Amino acid sequence: LKWQLRTDGPIKSSAVIADGRVFVGSNDGHVYALDLSTGRRLWAFKTQDAVEAPPLSVGRSVFVGSSDGTFYALDAASGELRWKHVTGDKILAAAGWAASPTDAGKTWILVGSYDNNLHCLDADSGRVVWTFVSDNYINATPAVADGKVIVGGCDDVVHVLDLAKCKPVTQVAVGAPIVAGGAVAGGK
Repeated sequence: LKWQLRTDGPIKSSAVIADGRVFVGSNDGHVYALDLSTGRRLWAFKTQDAVEAPPLSVGRSVFVGSSDGTFYALDAASGELRWKHVTGDKILAAAGWAASPTDAGKTWILVGSYDNNLHCLDADSGRVVWTFVSDNYINATPAVADGKVIVGGCDDVVHVLDLAKCKPVTQVAVGAPIVAGGAVAGGK
């Protein structure tokens, strides 16, 4: 054992590693950043409820949802809050990201919530780009490919959306809730 992290609650979040740091959430309501080599705590950010969603590291930011219904953008180096977006319910899945198809050089963050929505947010400001409403929770990590967002919902449907316009392209009913993220490779 090289090192370990003890928190005041269970860790249900998957850890994410980026730039020599480990980012992980805990049911004690914190997001932690640790040095990958030593396990030394670099910072901790307090939310208002459990953090079961795995963080997403993009550029100099870490994005993570909480059971408090808030999606947080944190500075990866310091843990300082950059912005937050309040949804209508808890967030348990990791977010996804995509290069904006309409604003060159911009990044969009995609996060599902138990408010039945997939939220598309500007990574720099937290501004809402669009919101897709489904018939049940979205507890899956969205995948992005070829200008499309693919996300499963607890409404038993795989939704395929046009990334730029948030327009449904197609949907596939699978007969059971989808709680895990998908992957896209080779057009499949």
